[in-house]
Amino acid sequence: MTICEKIDLSDIPVSALRPASKEKLCAMLNFNLVIPSPSGLPRDWRGLAQLLNVKPPCGYMPNPTGHILCQFEKLPNSTLDKLHKAFGELDRWDVFDDMDNIFQTDGKNYLQVVQNSPGNSSSLHIDFLTDDIVTLDDLHRAKNNQPPLIYDAFVLFAQEDEEFAQMTIDKLEKEYLAKVCYKDRDFIAGLPLEHTGVMKMLEERCHHLVVIISNSFIRSEFNKYFLNFAAAVGIEQRRVKIIPIVLEYCPDLPSVVRFCHLLDYTRSSKLYNFWDKLGQAVAQSRVSRTVLEHSTQRLMLEDIKPRSTNQEKKISQDESYSQEAKEKSLRKEEQLWNAENYFQQKASTGKSSQEPSPKSSDKKREKPGKIIKSITDAIRKLPKSKLSKKSKELACPSD
Repeated sequence: MTICEKIDLSDIPVSALRPASKEKLCAMLNFNLVIPSPSGLPRDWRGLAQLLNVKPPCGYMPNPTGHILCQFEKLPNSTLDKLHKAFGELDRWDVFDDMDNIFQTDGKNYLQVVQNSPGNSSSLHIDFLTDDIVTLDDLHRAKNNQPPLIYDAFVLFAQEDEEFAQMTIDKLEKEYLAKVCYKDRDFIAGLPLEHTGVMKMLEERCHHLVVIISNSFIRSEFNKYFLNFAAAVGIEQRRVKIIPIVLEYCPDLPSVVRFCHLLDYTRSSKLYNFWDKLGQAVAQSRVSRTVLEHSTQRLMLEDIKPRSTNQEKKISQDESYSQEAKEKSLRKEEQLWNAENYFQQKASTGKSSQEPSPKSSDKKREKPGKIIKSITDAIRKLPKSKLSKKSKELACPSD
């Protein structure tokens, strides 16, 4: 293969790009442009995410193009040819021309490594999948053909609080057996775009972000950015992502932790053990993850499990009972409505009859006397042997 001969980029994966090539590409696409492409897509990283079928980053991110490339590498058939053609569809011919020679150079280097080391997949993984290798542990695991390590927590703090941070890391690792990531100790030296590595760890490789909050921490824009990023990731993943530690009194706490349960290092109480609460909060990720997997599997099995005939009969019976209850309630409402109309009509017709004439009122006055007389006559007709003492007095009154 001659130097001027071009290679087919459809055979070259995106992971073959060198860190310097990615950095140059990100510098050209990270800025938001106002004028869209002829197809209506934004002519920056937003349009690139749509063309590559990649979810764009949520919230503000200093290197969104790097995030998109990292996600695109995980997809099948993620080649340099597909990425190169996307620049043309975005009407970014400046990027298309500038990256053409770079893609060709990186592609040729990739093919040379493949030819010189056939079957050596572990070395190929280390040379080109640099986005997945962030820490020294990743480097050792890649040599043994193992996947990257998942950490329990990533510790973020200000440089002035390094002594307390080191004590916190030692406590978590030695007493609570937690896997902790600390960038100054664990990151590979010379890692390009360090902030991209931190974001990758927070989003994909660390269950929690342990934040040591102090006045020095609040003054750092670098730390506040990663704190906000972790809060957005926690909302997207629906999990408790941030574990805030208050090292000293801070009048202006960051808004994302202001209403969280804070671990106050300055607090002293017999019922409050700072280190136990911190260790339990970090270790709960392993327990909650296992419980969530088991509960999800159980719910899926219950959804898939077919209904038995008894369950179907019970459901049909419940439906018939509910239908009968509805009919009964409707009949009862109809009866009540008819009765109400009847009494209303009765009341309206009775008003006129309640104003009697003088004759009818006289008859009403005579009624009690007639009733008493009829009762007395009936008693007199009865045999005296069957009458009580009171009845005899009524039947035969003494003069």
